[in-house]
Amino acid sequence: MIAIVGLLIFSMAGASAKTVVGGVVYTDGMAATANASVEISCTHNGLVSNKTTTTINNGVYSVQFLDDRCNSGDNVSVVASKGDLSGTSSGLVINGEAMGLSVNISFRNVFMTPEFSFYMGLLTLIAAVGVFFVVRKD
Repeated sequence: MIAIVGLLIFSMAGASAKTVVGGVVYTDGMAATANASVEISCTHNGLVSNKTTTTINNGVYSVQFLDDRCNSGDNVSVVASKGDLSGTSSGLVINGEAMGLSVNISFRNVFMTPEFSFYMGLLTLIAAVGVFFVVRKD
């Protein structure tokens, strides 16, 4: 009996505690994003540990790090993407968890089309010349 209790205590001492990092991935319209790819990085004592996962139907993701890889006071960053959408979030581990690191994924690097810029510039030029002649008329 004592041997079994000793074995249990010894095995529990060998088990490592874990840090949980989780949150929700959503779009600009606050819609949960299922099946988004999520990469979580934790910096512990200058070493970066990475985990990847996928969000479930309600946009939730969660991963666990061993405490020797990610612990209280460490920086955590999250990058989520799905198709052309991506976003980031970051925070600190507090009491062995970094929950609520929600990520808003939205379109990035959306450039104005050249035609729109050209036409707006031309319209501004015509308006400026028109205002010049209206002011000059007096």
